[in-house]
This record gives sequence, structure tokens and C-alpha cells, in this order.
Amino acid sequence: MIPNVRRFKKHFSLKVFMATVLLITMMFTAFYVQAAKKEITVNIIDGESFITVQTTNDKVRDILEEAEINTTKYDYVEPNRDFVFESTVGTITIERAKPYCINVDGELITVFNVKSDSVEIVSAAGIVLGANDRVEFTGAKLNIVRGEIRDEITTQPIDFSKVEEKSSSIAAGKSQIKVDGKEGLRTLTYKVKYENGTEISRELVDNVVTIEPVNKVVLVGTKVAVIPKASKINISQPNSVAVGQVSNVAPMNYTEEELNLLARLIYCEASKTNEEDMLLVGNVVLNRVASSRWANSIKGVIYQSGQYSTVRSGAINNTPGAKQIAAARRLLNGERFCPPNVVFQAAFVQGNGVWKKVGIHLFCYQ
Repeated sequence: MIPNVRRFKKHFSLKVFMATVLLITMMFTAFYVQAAKKEITVNIIDGESFITVQTTNDKVRDILEEAEINTTKYDYVEPNRDFVFESTVGTITIERAKPYCINVDGELITVFNVKSDSVEIVSAAGIVLGANDRVEFTGAKLNIVRGEIRDEITTQPIDFSKVEEKSSSIAAGKSQIKVDGKEGLRTLTYKVKYENGTEISRELVDNVVTIEPVNKVVLVGTKVAVIPKASKINISQPNSVAVGQVSNVAPMNYTEEELNLLARLIYCEASKTNEEDMLLVGNVVLNRVASSRWANSIKGVIYQSGQYSTVRSGAINNTPGAKQIAAARRLLNGERFCPPNVVFQAAFVQGNGVWKKVGIHLFCYQ
């Protein structure tokens, strides 16, 4: 029994001795390792903040933790958080991420980024920009404008023109359609730019006439009825043909300026009270317009050199009355009161004889 106890004590004492030696060895090792660690100086730049720390930590993550500087996963740390300094002096730079609100495709998303460049912010957010897209950047807000360019084709009718041809087989003052007019067709190609589905610009890039228009051809009569030539006229017994006896013609296309000019001539040349004289004075002007011997417009006839004394005197600029305007309008709307070859009006005989005398005026044939 006693030998066994002795063996136990001996064995136990050896174990205690060995554990004590191991513990002392570990303590000394830790002490020497700690003593062997070098102290480093680190400058930390955090935006506009700057601090310097003395530390025995050499890893960036541990140094920031020791300095109680917190960062987020969006912040940029240089060198990276797992970097280990080997020298005794180092610098850590921190760029803080800012929040940005992005409006894209009808949705609002918030992202964090240390960059201030709109393209980099959008790219980092995983947003793909098309060739015609653009970014509106204001403060911390970004608006993605989706752009699209399309080719659009439209058609447009082309008006036909009216062409008049004189015909000696049709009575003067009459007309007849020779060829019906037909509209043509034009094809237009536009390059249209859209932003977020709304059209913002349109550029014409092609213009092609696909169907030519067909002009309307109208035959205008020049045939004049043979009227017996008057050998003499009894001035004291004027022809008593009633106003409106001669056939009407198609209405003329006229402007307000032409209406006013004809009314002014009637006001200056005709009696102020005799309606027939007013109508016949104006009718002579329109007969001349239809004749190849005079100008082919109302203005051209009235202002033709040597024809009307009221033009030379300046009286043509006087303001007409309601009666003169009404007479001019009736004539321009197609009413006729003398034959188409009555082209002279004066106080004396001209041309090929007198057709009619009204007041002081003799209306004579061409």
C-alpha cells in the first residue's frame, strides 16, 4: 500500500511541475511578443477631420476600432480595412458615402456612393443607360430620362393647280372643265426624338412625291356674239335696255383690295345716283380684264397708262360709298349688264360704235 502512494505522489508532483513550467513559458512568450510589437504612428483623414494616433495595432480595421472611428460598408477606406502596415508611419483616408435619390423608370431608389459623378453613381446602382438616355443631376437627386429616336413616315396630300385655256368655241363669259383635277401624294419621313415617351423634337429627313397631282384644266370661252354695228345713235333717245338684261357669268375670285379698287373707280367715273351708270362703268373694266388687248387684272386695267383721268388726278384714292361697293360686288360675283365686247366708256364715241348712252357716258364696242 505505501509503495503505491509513493508512486502516486511522485507522478502527481511531476504533472504539477510540468504544468507550471508550461504556464510560465506561455506568460514569458506573451510578454516578449507584446514587448516585441512595434508602435506605429497613423494619420487618419476622415473628410475634413484629421487625427494622429499612436498604436501597436498594425491592421487598418483594428486601428480604426481603437480610434473609435466607425465606417459603413458604403464608405471608401484607403488602404482597405484588412491592410497591415509594415512601416512605423502610415495614413488612412476615409471618404464618406452620401445618399442619393434616383428616379428611374417610374421608381424612386436610394443609393449610397462616395462619388459625385452622375454616371458613376448610376452605374454603381446597376442602372444601364441607353445610347439616347441622359441623367439630370441636381443636388442629391438624379433623374434618368429615357430617350428614344424613331423614324416615322406620314403622307400628305398635294393640291392640284387650276389652269385656264382660252377656247374660241365657247361663248365669252362661259367656261367648261376639260380635265378634272386630282390631288397628289407626298411621303414624309421624320426622325422623332422621345423622352420618357413624350415627343420633344421632329426633324424632316426625307420628302418624296409618290403621286404627282393632276392639274384641273378649265376652258374659258372667248367667242363673242356678232352684234350689228351701230351706224348712228340718237343721243336724245338713249337705248333703254334695262339693268340686268345681259346673261351672268361665273363669279370671279377676288380680294377685298380688288373689290375696293373697283368701287373707287365707279365712285370717281360714274354718276353718284344712277345705278345703271355705276354698273356699266364697272362692267367695262371687267370686260377689259377678259380681253387680250388690256391687262389681265383689275388693277392692271385701271392703272394702265392713259386710260382713266381719275388715276392721273389722284381722285382714284377717294373713299367709295355703299352704293359703289354694292355695284362692284355684284359685278365680281358674276352679274353682267353689257355685252363682253363693250370696252369703252366716255363722253365721246370710241371704237366701233355706240352700244348705249347712259347719262353723259357713251358705252362703245371694241
